[in-house]
Amino acid sequence: MSAGEEARAHVRIAGHRLALVPKAPFVIERTAEGVQVTHAGMLARLRVVGESLRYIVDGGARGLHDLMIAVDTDYTGPFRLETSDFVCAWPVGFSLASPDRDGPFLFDLLPAAADGESGADCLLFMAGPYTRELCPSVDALVGEGRAEAAREEHATHTAIEVVYEHRGEVYRQRHARFELGDYVFVLTAQGPAATFQLASDAAREMAGSFRT
Repeated sequence: MSAGEEARAHVRIAGHRLALVPKAPFVIERTAEGVQVTHAGMLARLRVVGESLRYIVDGGARGLHDLMIAVDTDYTGPFRLETSDFVCAWPVGFSLASPDRDGPFLFDLLPAAADGESGADCLLFMAGPYTRELCPSVDALVGEGRAEAAREEHATHTAIEVVYEHRGEVYRQRHARFELGDYVFVLTAQGPAATFQLASDAAREMAGSFRT
């Protein structure tokens, strides 16, 4: 990336006749009135008013353009996640964030949960596109030391859930594999077994709403 070039986000949120394309790195959180976006120390708070959004910015931002691109859309429903290949639900209780690691990761979902609460220390992430040869089935996603706990076949995807030990604690991981043409996308939820239920439910909600 050249100096001054903005990192490109691979996801946007859309709702209330507006789509927001954040500049990476970013975190987007739901609030009681709308959403809050942070990027490079700058902050924008957007409030839903009818089918429109009003906003204030802080942290040195001159306007929304310092944090994101906002475009009009015909979609009037609640905020959802959109990429160039698919749309899906944005589960309540999770912030949307740009991945902080290398790899074919499109976005992360981080739980707004305190220690010990359902969802704590869990992570959801979407990865892809992979070729079918690279990810021929959900079995290709099961790492060494993981034991299969459940498997599901759905019209749009196949899901597998595994159990494993991480730093002396029991963890769970759920993979949902979607085929779109010649390519594959994978939604993963993972975290401690004791707090995994919220992440598992969120992954199921996203998978059930996934469409092109």
